[in-house]
Amino acid sequence: MEKADSSRRASKNQLNPLPVLAILAKDVGELAVHEKQ
Repeated sequence: MEKADSSRRASKNQLNPLPVLAILAKDVGELAVHEKQ
């Protein structure tokens, strides 16, 4: 049980960073645009 749960949690953690990075990149891009103006 524990092994299956930890591996499920690990795969969730591997999937999570991508959307988070995309959101962060968008925020940084918007900040850069505001700085230029």
